[in-house]
Amino acid sequence: MIVRFWQTRFDASQLEALKTYANEVSLPVLATRPGNAGVFFFSQDDRWTTMTFWDSQASIDGLANDDDYARIVAGIMELGVLGDEQQTTTHVVHGFTMAGQ
Repeated sequence: MIVRFWQTRFDASQLEALKTYANEVSLPVLATRPGNAGVFFFSQDDRWTTMTFWDSQASIDGLANDDDYARIVAGIMELGVLGDEQQTTTHVVHGFTMAGQ
C-alpha cells in the first residue's frame, strides 16, 4: 500500500468553501478511482492536506490520464483559495491499524 500526500497553503478565511468542495466534489471522485483504498482531508491553520491510500504506484500514475481527476483538480484551483505552491509526496505503508478495521 502507498500513501499519497497532497499539501498546500490556503486562505484560512475560506476553509468552509474548501471543505465543501473536498467533501462534495473531490471525495466521491477520489473514492472511486481504481486502486484507491481511502481518502482523508485535514487542515491546520492555513495548511491543507489530502491523504489518499493506493494499492500500487501504477494506480497513482493512472491519475495522470484520468479525466474525472483532472476535473476535480481544475475545480479546486478555480476556487481561488489555494496558495501558489502545492507539494505531492508518496510513501510506502509498512503497517497501520484503525479502530473497527
